[in-house]
Amino acid sequence: MLKREFNLSLFVKRLFSKYYNSVSNFFIPKKLERREFGFIFFDGELMRRHIAFRDASDFLSFIRSNVPKHIYYSSAYYEYPDADNMNDKGWLGADLIFDIDVDHIPTPCKRYHDSWKCLNCGGEGTGNVDVCPYCGSERLRKKTWVCTFCLDTARKETLKLLDFLIEDFGFDRSELEIFFSGHRGFHVHIDSDAVLEMGQDSRREIADYVRGLGIDNSFFLRKSRKGLYRYVYNYDSPGWYRRLIRGIYSFLLKSSEDSLERANVLTPRIKNLLEQLSVLGPDAILESELSLREWKTLMENGISEESCIIDEKVTIDTKRLIRLPDSLHGKTGLRVAKLTYDELENEDILKKSIVFTKGVMRIYTTRIPRKVLDYDFGEIKSGVLEVPMYLGIYLLQNGGDDISLIKIL
Repeated sequence: MLKREFNLSLFVKRLFSKYYNSVSNFFIPKKLERREFGFIFFDGELMRRHIAFRDASDFLSFIRSNVPKHIYYSSAYYEYPDADNMNDKGWLGADLIFDIDVDHIPTPCKRYHDSWKCLNCGGEGTGNVDVCPYCGSERLRKKTWVCTFCLDTARKETLKLLDFLIEDFGFDRSELEIFFSGHRGFHVHIDSDAVLEMGQDSRREIADYVRGLGIDNSFFLRKSRKGLYRYVYNYDSPGWYRRLIRGIYSFLLKSSEDSLERANVLTPRIKNLLEQLSVLGPDAILESELSLREWKTLMENGISEESCIIDEKVTIDTKRLIRLPDSLHGKTGLRVAKLTYDELENEDILKKSIVFTKGVMRIYTTRIPRKVLDYDFGEIKSGVLEVPMYLGIYLLQNGGDDISLIKIL
């Protein structure tokens, strides 16, 4: 096996230094002097936090002089942001943050780029598993990657979240800041006085709402005749009343009689509903009379269609450190890129986040995933490859002993 002939960490640090010392219009957080900052540097993996800055000049000077591997800042505002004890900081409020990470979303592409090995029995395979299928052990070493399908899936989930925030909670688009995280997904920040002083319980209610938790079927149905019920609301109803109709409609549209039968969902009444959809559209749902069990099944699937998969811990936390926009992600070399709503919807996200566009790396690999970022390696399993600089950085920093550098061209 070929070995690295250079210090990868030092090489990446030099690239980061060049970026931080040349970038203009770098993102400066609102009320910077009230924020806590945290950094991970190239000489270690421990975070240095409880750091504050007087102004943007002080902040930028620190970054350019120290060249961090990762940069974080607090969603919270503090009276004393550099106090070592959290209780002494004097919490003044916090932005509301949402984190959508494709790691939490099942995607079919994982079988093309993720792998695992059981540390108990030695079994290995591809895809995403929580326990070893051979021995049942949870002692797994996983290697996960990101491809464009992953990012498109996270993008769609983020658009669903934005729909909740705008349509159901009434936030204006100008109050929503959208960022690609630089790795596996997206962050949405809400900058509004309406959320500033919200405690954890209120934030948890919002997180539960967009995740579709705690929905009581009985609020949506009324008895029509013996043993049968009808849906009470319509497309003009607010919130989940409307969303459930849309979700059920979406679920049924992409389902066939065979798939519903295999899932033990198909009944004579639901079969009739399927037939009526082609004639009446969503109105067929409103005119259906179904049993509680049938409604429960449809509503569970409707919730699954409409709900949003977020990392609720991030939303609930009133003192969260979140990755700084415009900073570089230390594991990928990609920029934490700010996006408009239209850019999220229509643009190539990777193009917005790739910084190191010049140069080519010749690498040697004993095992490479089929799909990584915007590259499809097809049936290539091992050997010598030439890849663009940005992809080489990502591969070398995440491939471990499977990938090594031969030469920078």
